[in-house]
Formats: sequence, C-alpha cells, structure tokens
Amino acid sequence: MLAPALTILLSSFLLFLVQPILAKQILPWFGGSAGVWTVCLVFFQLVLLLGYIYAHWLTRSRVGSRQFALHIALLLISCLTLPIIPGSFWKDAHGTEPALQVLGLLGATVGLPYFLLTSTAPLLQRWLSGLAASASEARSIYRLFALSNLGSLFGLLSYPFAIEPFATVRTQAWVWSCAYVLFVAFSISYAWRRRRVPELRHIDETGGTRSEEAPPSLGRYVYWIGCSALGATLLLAGTNQITQNVASIPLLWIVPLSIYLFSFVICFEGRSGRGWYERRFWVTPAMLATGAMAWALFADQGNLSLYVALPVFTIGLLLGCAVCHGELARSKPSANYLTHFYLSLATGGALGGILVGLVAPQVFDGYWEMPLAVLCLSGLGLWCCSEELGRGPRTSWAANLILAVVAATLILLLLGGLPSALDSYALPWTKIVQGNARWGCAALLLVSALLLQRYRFWRAVGLTALLCCLSFEWSYYHSLATGTEFSARNFYGTLRVTESHYAQRRIRQLIHGVIVHGSQIMNPVQRALPTTYYGESSGIGRTILSEHQTVGPLRIGSIGLGAGTLATYGRPGDLFRVYELNPAVLHIAESQFTYLGDSKARVESVLGDARLSLEHEIAQDAFDRPEQRFDVLSVDAFSGDAIPVHLLTSEAFVTYARVTKPDGVIAFHLSNRYLDLAPVVEQIARHSGFHAVLVADRPRGQDVSASDWVLVTRSTAFLRQPEIAAHSSRIVPRSGLPVWTDQFTNLFQILK
Repeated sequence: MLAPALTILLSSFLLFLVQPILAKQILPWFGGSAGVWTVCLVFFQLVLLLGYIYAHWLTRSRVGSRQFALHIALLLISCLTLPIIPGSFWKDAHGTEPALQVLGLLGATVGLPYFLLTSTAPLLQRWLSGLAASASEARSIYRLFALSNLGSLFGLLSYPFAIEPFATVRTQAWVWSCAYVLFVAFSISYAWRRRRVPELRHIDETGGTRSEEAPPSLGRYVYWIGCSALGATLLLAGTNQITQNVASIPLLWIVPLSIYLFSFVICFEGRSGRGWYERRFWVTPAMLATGAMAWALFADQGNLSLYVALPVFTIGLLLGCAVCHGELARSKPSANYLTHFYLSLATGGALGGILVGLVAPQVFDGYWEMPLAVLCLSGLGLWCCSEELGRGPRTSWAANLILAVVAATLILLLLGGLPSALDSYALPWTKIVQGNARWGCAALLLVSALLLQRYRFWRAVGLTALLCCLSFEWSYYHSLATGTEFSARNFYGTLRVTESHYAQRRIRQLIHGVIVHGSQIMNPVQRALPTTYYGESSGIGRTILSEHQTVGPLRIGSIGLGAGTLATYGRPGDLFRVYELNPAVLHIAESQFTYLGDSKARVESVLGDARLSLEHEIAQDAFDRPEQRFDVLSVDAFSGDAIPVHLLTSEAFVTYARVTKPDGVIAFHLSNRYLDLAPVVEQIARHSGFHAVLVADRPRGQDVSASDWVLVTRSTAFLRQPEIAAHSSRIVPRSGLPVWTDQFTNLFQILK
C-alpha cells in the first residue's frame, strides 16, 4: 500500500499548493480583491466534483483493464498543458463578470492537471479495495482519505512559510509543474502494475464469500450531500466572517481552511480507521459553540473584541466542521460504494461553494451566509441528538422543549439577546455577564449541557442552541438594519453606509467589513471638511495644500476612491481623476456622499484596476506631455485585509513615476494595524532615485483619524517646505528586506 499512499499524498499536496500559487499570479489582474480567492475555491470545488465523477465512472463502467490505459493517456496529455502560467491575453480580457473570467482563466491554465489530481484519491482507493482480502481490510481504505487531507494541509501551510519567502512567482509555477510530472510518473507506474492484478472477492468471518451490501438509500445520499455542503458553507462563510468582519489581518484565511482540512483528518483517521468522532463527545460542545457564534455576530453591534471573536469563530468552525464531517465518517458505506460516497461529498462541497462564492454575492446585500450556516448547524445538531436518543430510553419531547425554553430565556437574559421589545423587562441582575464573569457563566453553561446530556435530555441541548441562534440572529439583523442607509455586495465585497448622530451632527460612514473607508459630516456648513485619514494635518492634506501654494491649479490623481474625501481639496481649475476598482464604491460616493458633487475641481473617474488602467492610458499616449501628468498621485489601497501587493512593486512604481510630473509627489496611504509597509515603499523609492519621508499624523480631533502617509518625490524643494519638513520623518529601512517586484513579495517579512 506504500506506493499508492505516497501517490495520494503527493497529489493532495499539489492540490492545495497550486491554489495559492495561481491565486497570487492572477490577483493583480483583478485588483487584488479577496473575491479572487473565494472564486478560486469555487473553481477547485467544481473540478473536484468532476474528478470524482470521472473516478466513479471509470471504476463502475465496463471498460475492464482499459480503465488503466485511459487514465494513463489522460495523465500524459495533461503534461502538455504545463507549465501552469496563465496566458497574458487573460490580463486584458476584462469587461465581463470578474468571477466568470477567473473561472475561465483557471480552467484554461490548470483545468486538466487539477482534474486528474482530484481523481487520484478516490480512484486509487477503489483500485486498492479490489485487492483487499477481507471486508474489514477494505473499509480501512478510508484511512487514505485522512492521509489525502493531511497532505492538503501540508501543501496549504507550506506555501506562506516555506515557498513564498524564497521563490518568485514564476519559479513557483515551474517547480510545481516539475512536481506534477513526478506525480504523473508515480501514477502511471502504479496503474501499469495494477492492471495486471485481478480483483479479490472479500471473505467474511465465517469463511464464506461476503454477500453484496445493499446500496445506500436516497435519504443517505441526501444526508451525505447536505453534511458536505454545510461543511463547505461553514468554511467559506467563516472565512468571510473572520477576514472581513472580525479582523483584517493578512493571511488570516489560512486559519479556517486549515481547520476545515484538519477536521477531515480527525474524523477519518484514528482508532483503526473509525476516526475520533463520536456524537456523545462532539455534539454538545458543537451546539454550545454554535450558540456562541450566533451571539458573536451581533454582540457589541458586531464589533466584538478581536480576542473574543476570533477564538469563538475558530473554535466554532472546528467543532462545526467536525460534526459535519464526523457524520459523514460514521455513515460511510463499504468500499464497494466508495466512489458513490466520495461523489456525494464532492457534490455537497461544490454546492456549498457555489452558494457562497457565486450565488450569495448576487442575492444578498451583506454576509448573510454565516447566520444561515449557523442555523443549519444547530438544526443538524438537533437531528443528531434526536437520532442518538432512538438507541436507548427516551425523554419526552415536552420535557425537552420546556427545558430548552427555560435555558434559552436565561441565556438571552444574561447575554442581552432578548428582542428589543422584551429587553425593558430584563432585571438588573441579568447584566452580570461582564468582564471575567462571562467566563464563569460559560463554564456553568458547559456543565449544565453535560448534565442534560447525562440524563438523556440531548434534544433540550439542540433546541436551546436553535432557539438562541434564532434570537441572536434576529438581533443581528436588527443591529445591521438600524442606522444603515445603504448596503451593497458584489465580487469585491460588502459595503455599508451608516449614519449616526453625535453632538447635533449627522455623520455618515462608508464601511467595508471592519474598515472605515471614509466619512462625512452631513450638516451643510461642515460637509466640506476633510475627515478620517485625509484631514489637513495628514500627509496627503499637507501635500495638496502645499502644492496649491507653490504650483497653482493641480492635476490630482487618486488610486482608490472611498467616500471621495480628497475631492474636497479641489479648487477651480484643478483636475481630480480617480481610479476605482469597485463600481459599487463609485455609485456610493456619488449617491450617498457629496464630496464629488460639491468639489470645485473637475472630477473624472475610471473604473477598473488602477495599474492596468494607467498602463493602458500610457499606451494611448495620454501622459506623453508633462502638462498631462499628475502633480499629486494618491495611492490609497492598503488599509484593508486583502493587500493589493501588485500596486506596491517596483514595476508599479515605474508606472506611477511615468504619470507624475518630474517634481510631482506620489503619496502612499499606508495606515495598517498589522503590516509595516513604509520600508517597502522607501526601498523601492531609493532604488528608483526618489526621496521618501513618513508623515505620521496623530490628530486630536474627533472627525479625523490617525494616519501614516509616505511621500515620495524627486523634489528636495518640496521636502524642505516648512509644513512638510516639520512634520515628516526618515523611514528606517528593514534589514534583509528585498525590493518587492511582480515576481516576489512576502507579507510575513513586514508583519508588525
């Protein structure tokens, strides 16, 4: 079994290694949006389904030994598609839905190799089961499924820690392609040897030939597909929730995907292939975690502390995926129906991926898939509790329901989750869940749940979780609806416009996840005031005001629009030209804020990736004459979770310098809680013959925010101006930091 096990391990390693390699290659072509990663996952889930269909057909069809020859032929043909480097024509193929473009690009670049990689695990397991001498030995083949997920986990984690820091993007693609050729050699070798060996008939314990197991029922297929779909939905919805609404920490997406893969290993490996999942140990903690995730969605208006929200969602995701995949493991059929089982898993995974990655952005105006997934998980837990009780003495539904109502009411009182109409009836003692007291209450809930399970009131645990989820998620919906003036969602994420009243002022904010991308005081007298990171004391504010005094009418370019705050600096005769990736942002800036409409400058907007747009304009001779170039170019795209690194490379800087006047200023907005981006810009500027200084603004006003702007210019006269020199500082280089290029970037080297 060693040769096929190694082949499966290598195939699964390459499966998850190719995902970040390709995603990094194509991210610059789609604006560095986090939606690229989500659509990549959808593509890989769909191809996984096709690979499992192929494995099922190949082993079930009447082609006999010809199945080996067919598979070998496809493996050889797939080598003709290498290396996995996307064609340059995809770079300029914009104009349709970005998600469809990503799917087409991936299909043309890595479709056939990935298809064959996905088919390897079920195909080789089915071939191995035909050589098993007994039914128990055949069922142990499922342990290779855990091995394949372990290989996928190694592939995923190896990229950011062992591959990305040491190899360029092109080198990564070539090395992966060479490793794929090695995989093809292993697969052909095993298939060629396996074709000569006849299948064995399994012998049962009495020494007779084992009778055929009855085929799985339609209900069992539906259950497999449903559990798999829920697990995939939890993965993608949990990734969106953690990276968009909890913390905008780069590379945080690795955590939920690692948890998802690890849950398969837990459930399909250990105890001689039976896995470590047992309902009596996993379902109760999973139900408690489900209620905790529902509470975390609305607690503190969705702004729960990172140190509480991140553990709640990561632990909840682990327990939730363990229940989904544990239910799959405990209901797996005999090896005779192995490909049926894997095909159902792939169907559910593709269904969950399509719902979250493709359908949800078109149907919902917010991240509603996470609340729905939590509700479905509580329903699955209730089903598990009810079915488990069918194996022994039961407690009545009425008793379970009464206990659940009492427990849910108490929990909602303690956590402030009662509907607002009933909140006024809450007594003062219900506010005890503060600070360290919340951990005591959590321990009490856990003990109470275990006692209910001990006395066979399992259904009360499931019902309590379901009732709490319904109430918490109603509160979540109410908290989002309150104060939200407008919301929109598309391929690039979810945007909300909120309005609040403070000190007789109406303040409107544009929010993407947990990041504020602009705000405006809506009172007529004050609505022209620049706010947040763009105040007059900020680096960009000082630059524009200084240039107005020395240059006169300005040509101002802005990569990134936000609420359009910079337009308020416009004066008669100025040009304000903005490059914005997301069409929803432009619509919101024009309809929900007044900066663009009130600006005294002439405002122009260009939709699409800023770098590609500038390169296209350069090719059209739009910046040939110095007077056509920008006096000030603002690059403002680095405060969110998905850092568009293609806008921060030496090649990108060449483009910025080409569209800026010789004595112009390129201003990089680098306010970021987790990344130290200033040394990256300083090094690129120094290697290009420019000067770079940091303006770290820490204002005391309520309407302006702390900001870090790096000003890059050739003009020493500009840097000597008092309003710049007095508030700027030298950037300390980072030792060992290489110059970022399109072929090499590494976020780990600049983590704060």
